[in-house]
Amino acid sequence: MTSDTDQSGPQRPTPGPELPLVLVTLAVALMSGFQTVQLLRQHADQQAALVGQEAAVQKGLKVRQQLQALSRPTAQLAAAGNLHAKQVIETLRGQGLTIDIPVH
Repeated sequence: MTSDTDQSGPQRPTPGPELPLVLVTLAVALMSGFQTVQLLRQHADQQAALVGQEAAVQKGLKVRQQLQALSRPTAQLAAAGNLHAKQVIETLRGQGLTIDIPVH
């Protein structure tokens, strides 16, 4: 008679927690590396977009300064009561442009 503990062939050792632990650690490391590379690429893309917009921002500031330089005398005339200057200022405000009215 054979007992249940007596089996033919070699016994397999019970697998330990090392293999799953190594696989999980490797997966986390790969995921972290991938995320780091993606973040670095996004950062570089955003920096390039910022540099690309700088010229347009500077141009917009220049146009704004020119508009202010041209509109100050008109605003002064409007403040003095000139009807046509008031119409020009109101037209500019109607288009969404704010004009700084100088204080005497």
